[in-house]
Amino acid sequence: TIADVSMLGWVRNLIGFSGGSVGLSPTPARQAERRNAAAMDRQVTLTASAEAAKAVTAVTFESYDDAAAIRDDLTGRIESAELAFADAGDDAAYQALRNLRLAVVRDVTARGGSLARVYDYAPAADEPALVIAQRLYGDAGRADEIIERNRIRHPGFVPAGRALEVLTDA
Repeated sequence: TIADVSMLGWVRNLIGFSGGSVGLSPTPARQAERRNAAAMDRQVTLTASAEAAKAVTAVTFESYDDAAAIRDDLTGRIESAELAFADAGDDAAYQALRNLRLAVVRDVTARGGSLARVYDYAPAADEPALVIAQRLYGDAGRADEIIERNRIRHPGFVPAGRALEVLTDA
């Protein structure tokens, strides 16, 4: 649903979080502040990664292409964090993120692998969305799907040559 995708988008942006720089002064207070900031960044990244993986399990994908795009974006973000932890020598965080990333790949691929694919279709003449749905799917009832996916303002008049995003029959 849209709410699930929105939550996922918000949480995944926190992966790789950095609270900013701390002063370079070598005082004990600044050193403690740097350690605390690094610990907070680590915790936010790990928590955001876990929450994003949890949120993606609630997403209902409309097509294989939607699933693959979300999977690739999320796993790319997790992998970047994973590599940062590996570079910092934090093997436990690296391994946890690696396992999480692989679980996301397995889940989204399993749920999205058999869904319809997206392709472009451009009508040769101006025609209603009902006619396009009947022609493509043999079912005029799928016109709403075409209208919604392409944000068509006037379903009774879809202009010729305009590329529409449509789904294959899954």
